[in-house]
Amino acid sequence: MEENIKVTISNKHTEEYEAVLYVCNKCLEMHADETYMCEVCTCESLRIVPESELINKFEGREGN
Repeated sequence: MEENIKVTISNKHTEEYEAVLYVCNKCLEMHADETYMCEVCTCESLRIVPESELINKFEGREGN
């Protein structure tokens, strides 16, 4: 039985680990699981984004 394991990175400023998402550069779909190809548009260009960075961006938009 496989467990759901969140991919994490080490934050060099806080020395803590935080979850990351794989974001497609073409359609901006977010994937929680480690992948090399977008499941929506099959693009092979994804970037790794810390979850906290995405949360901060969305919180900033709500204030406008």
